Amino acid sequence: MVIWGGQDSTSLPFTQTGRRWRRALDSWSSLTTTNAPAGRIFAQAVWSGRDMLVWGGDDGTNPLNTGGRYDVAGDAWSTITTTNAPSARFSFPLIWAGDRMIVWGGATGTTTVTNTGGVYDPFADSWTSTTTTGAPSARFDHVAVWTGSRMVVWSGSTSSGVTNTGGLYNPVSNSWSSMSTSGAPSARRSVNAVWDGRKLYVWGGQDASGLLTDGGIYEVRTDTWSSMSSSGVPSARVATVMVYTGSKILIWGGDDGTGTALGDGKIYDVAGNSWSSMATSGAPAARFSHSGIWDGARMIIWGGAVSGSSWFSDGFAFTP
Repeated sequence: MVIWGGQDSTSLPFTQTGRRWRRALDSWSSLTTTNAPAGRIFAQAVWSGRDMLVWGGDDGTNPLNTGGRYDVAGDAWSTITTTNAPSARFSFPLIWAGDRMIVWGGATGTTTVTNTGGVYDPFADSWTSTTTTGAPSARFDHVAVWTGSRMVVWSGSTSSGVTNTGGLYNPVSNSWSSMSTSGAPSARRSVNAVWDGRKLYVWGGQDASGLLTDGGIYEVRTDTWSSMSSSGVPSARVATVMVYTGSKILIWGGDDGTGTALGDGKIYDVAGNSWSSMATSGAPAARFSHSGIWDGARMIIWGGAVSGSSWFSDGFAFTP
């Protein structure tokens, strides 16, 4: 597991340091800072199978359109070209599409959003633009997943409010196709999402009235929506972690909307469309804005905050 960047104090600049955790040895080692990207928050990262690619974010003063590639085996950074790169932005998802990285949407300033994007080829270190023809409306705080052939984009904040619209992007043909809103969850932003190999699952988020506790299931092949069970759902929260195990969806931690950290979670059974509680014995202290990954057998939780000025540097593993 590779962790890099973020906020480690209440003052600027943001950190450009990181660590690597080796599961087999339960041990940490440092990342070099030589040629590392400038420190930032709200950066996004993907794993290519060989490198961690980091791009975008905010340095505390301005949005960024710079990034870097971290070679784990060599403990070495190299830069990502800015030639033809998308405009600087934050609050966007980053997708690894098998051999390329896709950037789309995001906030380009405090009051401006975009529906532009780019496809980055790490082998050629080059960018190409995503078409805006047929693209969803400009937005930030949306979700995106890779299906194996297309990127699915849904929800987010537009210039006029939240939305429940979306679209499907094909990087091979550089084209967009529409996405049904019939039966879709209500408009929202800051949604949690996972892809199970066939369907997109979305849960939670918030609208103008507050936090939401419902979810939906989108079937790409039929362009149809269905509901997730509303019985036994997690309490309302944002800044949480949601991971897919191969048969279950795990949600843990978060902020209840008042700045109070949460230390509980729920398990959603995909086949049974049902929720159950997650064990609390041995669980981490309540937190939000933490990292979470599925390592093939366990959900790994690391870091996070208990308040706007108090952070954690510990991690825990949950076996469902």
